[in-house]
Amino acid sequence: MASGSEVSFNRLRALTSTESAGPSASTLGVRRAKVPNSIQNIDAILRNGETKSRPANKKWWADDPHSGEIAMMKKLFILKHALQIAQPSAAANKRLQHALYSRMKAARCLPRRKGGRAIQDDRDKDFHFWNEQTVGNWIADRGPSPTSEEANTILDHFIALVDVEFNKIGREGSPIREILTQTNVNPTDCLQQVLGSIDVPREGAYVPPDYYRSVVGDSFLVDAEPVDPAELLKAADDSISSFCRENGAHVVSIRGPPDSGRKMVLRYFLKKLPNHRLKLFDGSRLPILALALDEITPAEFVDQVYSFYTSSHGASQVLLREETNFYLKLSRIREMARVTPACILVSDITAVDTHDTTRHIDQDYVGDVLVGIIRGHALTKLLITATN
Repeated sequence: MASGSEVSFNRLRALTSTESAGPSASTLGVRRAKVPNSIQNIDAILRNGETKSRPANKKWWADDPHSGEIAMMKKLFILKHALQIAQPSAAANKRLQHALYSRMKAARCLPRRKGGRAIQDDRDKDFHFWNEQTVGNWIADRGPSPTSEEANTILDHFIALVDVEFNKIGREGSPIREILTQTNVNPTDCLQQVLGSIDVPREGAYVPPDYYRSVVGDSFLVDAEPVDPAELLKAADDSISSFCRENGAHVVSIRGPPDSGRKMVLRYFLKKLPNHRLKLFDGSRLPILALALDEITPAEFVDQVYSFYTSSHGASQVLLREETNFYLKLSRIREMARVTPACILVSDITAVDTHDTTRHIDQDYVGDVLVGIIRGHALTKLLITATN
């Protein structure tokens, strides 16, 4: 079995130079994922936040003049920024305020309100305590000014929340609570310590939105083991290395005779990727679409690729899936593939003609989609299997 790369797939790689870069994201009316600010920007973010802080909250921005300990509000912003870098979905405003509010409510330690007028829904025993929106406003430095005891309680629960999220991705390092009690440490160093062993994407790396998720066919999740998996495991490792290095391969092909374990290589490839996302050299994370051509029709293949790419652009695109005719779907796949990076795995492909007209005459829909992916986004990776 041979594990190829862009060299063994020169015929299709040549297609990448035969077409322009395509329309921009604004032309398509789609949204790019927001990339978190880098670690180096945290000082500027905190200075800007302190400048815009409400007068009532100014005291929470002042570092302790005696010990040099970082101010309360700066700690909250550092924690939130760390979440945005490492777990962007958990740092989304509404999700974050809901998680923190729920944690504090369960512990019965919500701060008490100090004024305001009750609305109809608030006329119960909970009126005297912060609600979910109040917690969110405090995180964003728009809310009321709590007592010192209440502020420390909020921070304690925020730290616990961040600990839970970071444990999910295997953070290693000093306890976050200890890091935040250090004295005479600048915010950049503090943020780096909070992140610990978490690999931080470089500036400009692609971080997919939470709704752009991997889709893996059931047959790739089967645990059947071959008698001697060594060669197959090596092919999977080589494929990942070829993709993830700087200036890595755009296309990798796994070729071999029937029943030689080609699809098993794709299964091992997927097993080695946390959360079924391919992490590139710059920290970019690519969602994965894995499809087996021997289990679906060409029309179903087009539909599944179309659904995968439209999901990357949010709920506004979902309604179009059933309403779009077949040939428009092919065109939209090509357009979206140009602006949306992905890692595509396809098993059991046949030869793909390099001429667009020939594919159109032959109604080679799978070939049209694969060529569109190859001509697509510079970060996109395509892993295929085929018979010799």
